[in-house]
Amino acid sequence: MLDALHGKKRAKLEKEQAKADRALAKERAKVARLQQAGEKQRMKAKQAQERLRLKEERDRERDQAKKQRAPEINRRKIERSMKSLRLKEERGREKEIRRCLKHDAKKKVSPTDPLIVASALV
Repeated sequence: MLDALHGKKRAKLEKEQAKADRALAKERAKVARLQQAGEKQRMKAKQAQERLRLKEERDRERDQAKKQRAPEINRRKIERSMKSLRLKEERGREKEIRRCLKHDAKKKVSPTDPLIVASALV
């Protein structure tokens, strides 16, 4: 179950990274085209380079923040999964107790009979 969570998360992160890489490649191509232009175009190229640098810096910071939060997020996911499993088990036990009590009621046995109570709790 844990591997499936990690696999989905890894696939999602790889998809996001590929998208970011395509955007960066597109921006770099734009910068390269602008660098071949005249003096006025050189200023635009400089501004585009600055935007690219800032974008790469923001991307790096965002990726680093994601990596720092990942263990906490995974821990929460695991806790939720464990809580869900405990609740399922508890509901199953309650269902079994009700079934046993219903079965015993059909036999017209007193619900306070220690053997019945013990069998219902098992």
